[in-house]
Amino acid sequence: MSDHSSLMIHTVQIAMILALLVAGTLIVYYTGGTGFAYPYLLLLPVILSSSLYRIWGGVWCAVVAGLLIGPFMPLNTTENLDQSTSNWLARLIMFIIIAWFTGSVFQRIRNSLSTDDRTSLPNYKALHEDVRRALLQKRLSRSIRKDPMVMVVIVRLVDLWEVTEAFGVDAADRATELLARELKTLSTLIHNVYLFGSSELALLVTTHGDGDNKTIGLNVIAQIESAGEKNLTVNNTAVRIQLSAGSYITTDAETDPALMIKRARFGLITALELGHFHHSFEVTDDQRLESRIQLISRVRDALANNEFELFYQPKTDLRTGKPAGCEGLIRWADGAGGFISPGAFMPKVEKTTLITPVTRHVIHLACDLIRRKPEATPVSINWAAQNLLDDQLIDWLGETVNAFGIVSTDLEIEITEGALINDPLHARENVGRLRKMGFPVSLDDFGTGYSSFQYLTQLPITGLKIDRAFVINLEYDPTARKVIKSIIELAHSLDLSVTVEGLETSEQCNIVSSLGADYAQGYYLAKPLAEHHFLAYLAEPESRLRHTTVVCRN
Repeated sequence: MSDHSSLMIHTVQIAMILALLVAGTLIVYYTGGTGFAYPYLLLLPVILSSSLYRIWGGVWCAVVAGLLIGPFMPLNTTENLDQSTSNWLARLIMFIIIAWFTGSVFQRIRNSLSTDDRTSLPNYKALHEDVRRALLQKRLSRSIRKDPMVMVVIVRLVDLWEVTEAFGVDAADRATELLARELKTLSTLIHNVYLFGSSELALLVTTHGDGDNKTIGLNVIAQIESAGEKNLTVNNTAVRIQLSAGSYITTDAETDPALMIKRARFGLITALELGHFHHSFEVTDDQRLESRIQLISRVRDALANNEFELFYQPKTDLRTGKPAGCEGLIRWADGAGGFISPGAFMPKVEKTTLITPVTRHVIHLACDLIRRKPEATPVSINWAAQNLLDDQLIDWLGETVNAFGIVSTDLEIEITEGALINDPLHARENVGRLRKMGFPVSLDDFGTGYSSFQYLTQLPITGLKIDRAFVINLEYDPTARKVIKSIIELAHSLDLSVTVEGLETSEQCNIVSSLGADYAQGYYLAKPLAEHHFLAYLAEPESRLRHTTVVCRN
């Protein structure tokens, strides 16, 4: 709500109260005075003031009402009979008591509406009201040449669900409450901490304009990050909750509290997508947010118009130096000869029901290539978390492979640890279903999660892909080479194939080959290729982007 709208509402409310006071006073006078029943009409504005402006607003109105029909209002206007002092004072005191009582009742109602019942933390309604007041104070302060800061921070308790699963909902609420208290004590600049969602907290940070706002804001964010490293005690157990945060510092022209809060939360979403602890929303992000929303709205039409296609990144067998299948990667033609980056739409698509038709389209394209070009196999495709939990999709996958007349072993499903977290039991069952149907299943981005090694023994997978993060400094980091060697040996002991991705130099290829990896994938060997370029890569050794003899292992 804008300041102009808020001022208009208050003006109307006060005018209504004054009108009731005047009307009530006139009615009392012209109906004979306070000796009749009409003096209690003045309770209407008193109760209205208590509901709108809480206890003290009601008390002030009660005093005014009591005085209006007090010493100067006759007991009987016809006989010109004055009231006794005790009469009007008793009425005044009664009005004040009623104002106090009704104000207290309305205050409790307001508190219940602005406070979460389970955690006793202020909720979104309270946050919205406090941000509105802070923005108003900021504009008032600028009139005396100060620039106070108003910053909203949204904090996600990333793995709060683990506390819920281990100890129950009450324990998760307790952990949220304890963390909120901890955050509240970090700085005197933190006005309050609010429950923003089931696993999110909001902080309102304000200053008096005595320093650089951006620096102060970053200092508060650093304190929040440090607080996230501390353990909380829940059910006599030490619990550490991973935090991620987004923030937004208001501009001079900001008037809308809801917009501030929305921008802070978009900062949080961006931080989560980038894998960072914190992202500060900038005004330029508005265009990116609008573009992404418009982009997602076009996905279904793009599917219908066949705007999506697969590029294929070859894999190389490190034992022979020859191609050993490929990974199918989705691309979206932009209509101008280029492609929209998958990072611009896939993270959002994966969190919506759009992921199912997109995945089916990818499967259809991969199966079509396998049917036409068996030499391209195996073709691996990536599955999102929703895909792995979709029983109907798995049924459809089997039917589609049969319809194309291809064998399931030629289509590999790549899953990530993130696809296993939300419902590990269901995910494990469906990996088992895929394996029984004959589909190879590999664990992608291996080593980036906390539980990757655990999944090796719990899932009936056929292979794993070592994440590019282990490859970046492979030539110079003996520790990285030891880690990769250990992973390869462990995988081979479990009869799993090992693919190393992200290789960008011949030395990296030679190293992973000498360490015993089975397959290699990366820009040094070949970039993702459009289908016709990929088929040329397979058909003509001299057309390959890199010579693979350097990575052969005897």
